[in-house]
Amino acid sequence: MPHDCKGRLIEVGDVVRGTGYNLKHQITGAVVGVTPGAEACNVSIATIIANNQHYTEYGTAVEFEIMQKKDGTIPE
Repeated sequence: MPHDCKGRLIEVGDVVRGTGYNLKHQITGAVVGVTPGAEACNVSIATIIANNQHYTEYGTAVEFEIMQKKDGTIPE
């Protein structure tokens, strides 16, 4: 399973921060999918654009840091 830059397991529903494949700035969002046995994960980012659309950014797990677990706890 994918792990973040600090070696913590990333799960669907975790809130992560980092950079994706195509972005040069920090993004924050909830993980909507992980690939078992791989380092890839998908991060869904809510953008503030017309119609309040959601945008999905793709990145490898090690590019992200877990900010909050899906159960609401903040990892140490």
